[in-house]
Amino acid sequence: MHGKTVCVVTPENFSEKPEGDGMVTADAGIMLAVASADCVPILMMDAAAKIVGAIHAGWRGVIAGIAEAGVRAIESLGAKPRDLRAALGPSIGQCCFEVAKASRIDLHARWKARSITRARDGRANRTSTCVASSRINSCARGIPRESIMNVGPCTKCANDRFFSRRADASSGLQISFIGIRG
Repeated sequence: MHGKTVCVVTPENFSEKPEGDGMVTADAGIMLAVASADCVPILMMDAAAKIVGAIHAGWRGVIAGIAEAGVRAIESLGAKPRDLRAALGPSIGQCCFEVAKASRIDLHARWKARSITRARDGRANRTSTCVASSRINSCARGIPRESIMNVGPCTKCANDRFFSRRADASSGLQISFIGIRG
């Protein structure tokens, strides 16, 4: 949906299709999954509290604050941001995340003080990536910077190993998942 809605998943609503870009749970045996190609999959956990979350962070969601909403949702179940660990999976990198000239001014304004530079071929390129902004949004909600790991390469550069819609419009999707052992 590319927004900032995060749903709490329980055994009672497990079979429902969530309407949003993130899910959190404190129930063992429920696996949360997020599909992505160039967007940032964010997996979060508070191991002590046994609470996990899976977030899909596209640029629209990052601008809307999806990472922060994910932290708030996981916090609502009892997790403490200072105890959270987050992994940011494979996604489009700064090297390849370009914005068409027609939309760059509007997008730039929405990106809030992030500057635009030129890519090698002359197209506009944001100097801040979704990955970096997801990290910033998460840190703003109290996750220690050292507890946020970027575990994936640029999906477009590594499209021989990862799906990338920017490299191939008809590509598939990666699935990132997390759960609590029973």
